[in-house]
Order: sequence, then C-alpha cells, then structure tokens
Amino acid sequence: SLGNSLAEKNFIGQCDSEAWELSRVLLSQSHARSLKIKLGMTRLTGFYLYNIMFPVFIIVQIATLTCGIEPDQYGDRFSCMLTLLLTIVAFKFVTASFVPRIDYQTMLDVYTSLAYIFLFLWLLHNFFVSPFFDVPHDTAVDLDKSLGALYTTTWVAIHVFIAVGSWMKWFQK
Repeated sequence: SLGNSLAEKNFIGQCDSEAWELSRVLLSQSHARSLKIKLGMTRLTGFYLYNIMFPVFIIVQIATLTCGIEPDQYGDRFSCMLTLLLTIVAFKFVTASFVPRIDYQTMLDVYTSLAYIFLFLWLLHNFFVSPFFDVPHDTAVDLDKSLGALYTTTWVAIHVFIAVGSWMKWFQK
C-alpha cells in the first residue's frame, strides 16, 4: 500500500537499454487495494541514426557509383545494384531486433522502404541507359551525371531533414 494520502507520485527510474530511455514512472492509487503504474519510455534517436540510418545512407548512396561503369557494361551495373539491394535486405534482417514487433509502420520501416525505392529507381535508371533501349553513349553518360546529381541531392536532403527533425525532436511523441 502506498498510503491513503498518496494520489499521484513521480519517481525517477533507470532503464538499461541502448535504444530506449525511461523518461518517467507514474504511480497512482485511487483505492486502498489498487495501484496503477505508467511507464514513460523514449526511443533514443541517436542510436538509430548512427547504427542503422547512417549505414543505409551510405549503402544507398553507393548506387550512384555505378555511373563509373560504362552504360554498355549493363551486366556489371546490374550485379552491383543487385548486391546493394541484397545488402539492404540483409541489413534489415540484422537490425530487425532493434525494432518493436508491431502492426503499424515505424519511422524506421518507412525509412527502409524509402531506401528500397531509391535503389530500385536507380536500378531502373541503369536499365534505361543500357543498350536494350538503344540510347546513344553520350546521352547515357549525360543522364548518369544529371540524374546522379538529382538522386544524390534528394537523398542527402532527406537525411538533412531527418537529422534536423531528430535534433529538434519533431518525430517524438
């Protein structure tokens, strides 16, 4: 029993986790035989930024390096892209233990899906500048440069938004 005079009391607690922080413990007692405990938990965004998002950022950004392979060497380009896609899938499986098993999409799930979409779009780009579409070599190289710059700028802008939003706590409930 917490005593009859205790209606609500805040306690400071400790949570030993790399990904979570215990923000508050709220105990309340409305009757002599009941006790309500509420735990406030906050995900530590830095953990996810450094251990999951930064490696995925690098993996997806590496896709633009396929521009260094001549457009007529489509086999080499596709093998690099498929390797990157498989790397992202493997990374998703490895990091799945850091994400709660819930019915809805977390921000991290949305981010990973975005990484898949970016890799798939770059794979399509590599396909359309390949010899299958009879694109002149100079045009394919120009497309590599311009779309590579757009791709990189967009991918970096998304990450700047995520970093600023995490710092400003826009994504915390």
